[in-house]
Amino acid sequence: MIIKQRGNSLLIEQLTALNRRLPVHHNIKETVQADLRMRKSGVRGEKEIEYSLRFLNDREYLILNDLRLRDQNGFFQIDTLILCERYILILEVKNWSGTIWHHRIWRKWTSYTSRY
Repeated sequence: MIIKQRGNSLLIEQLTALNRRLPVHHNIKETVQADLRMRKSGVRGEKEIEYSLRFLNDREYLILNDLRLRDQNGFFQIDTLILCERYILILEVKNWSGTIWHHRIWRKWTSYTSRY
């Protein structure tokens, strides 16, 4: 059962408004557009996972989306939290394409997309 739905992104709304207002040749127009594309892509990825989660049994699983929590270091965000009797699962959703690998030394995920 989905307990908390995913909300609209205030930052995407703000970037969209800023993009509309900036003149075509403004020095930050390209940066704003790139950030807007990246954030919209992330939201699409998060929404795509919701389709699969609908197949979970409502009586066995509780789903909380887009959580903002606080700890001793400040705030952090969880894309999706799934709770059941046996475990808690945290999903950090990425909408990446291309070849993706994990670098063991840097402890970092990296993607490569070839452009032909």
